[in-house]
Amino acid sequence: MAARTSRTRRRSVRCGSRRSKRRRPRPGGSCLVSTPEPLRLFIALWPETAMAQALHNWADGLNWPAGARRHPAAHLHLTLHFLGATAPERVAEIAAALPTCIEPIELRWGRLQDWGQGLQVLRPLDPPAALFDLQQRLGQRLQALGLPVDARRYRPHLTLARKAPGVLAAQDPDLRWRASRLVLAQSLRGYHALWSSAD
Repeated sequence: MAARTSRTRRRSVRCGSRRSKRRRPRPGGSCLVSTPEPLRLFIALWPETAMAQALHNWADGLNWPAGARRHPAAHLHLTLHFLGATAPERVAEIAAALPTCIEPIELRWGRLQDWGQGLQVLRPLDPPAALFDLQQRLGQRLQALGLPVDARRYRPHLTLARKAPGVLAAQDPDLRWRASRLVLAQSLRGYHALWSSAD
């Protein structure tokens, strides 16, 4: 299932523009999967369709073992913060604390790693300071809301598959991504975008 955003009309905006409008999830709208249980939320940079498909196409050439659980192109993302179980009524509050738009961050993908138990991830080469600065700023905003933030060193990565031990890459993808879309998403039988910044 692809990440789905609310039907809020999208506008072309620039950071700092007065026309920029913050998007909020609509209670009861199609963007929020209804559940009485706490929501598994995370904040991530989400690639545009062309970049996600390019990454997925590169991964098609890897020697995936039987039983590997690959992520479809529409699910590929770079997590900045995993919030875990969160009360549904806090979604709007969290969305309001996120920046309306961010300055694009240039990333170059090219390092496949096995993180154990068959978790295959793609790491950016020489990730820029801007990525770590964004992750830290968001963490401070979450802490101001009384939300827990992972204290471990941030290791930017994009998950390609689970249950896939022994995967080797003959060559790196050497793909460049100009990341500019920030998403607050719910993890439940796929990923669902509850809020998105301007591209």
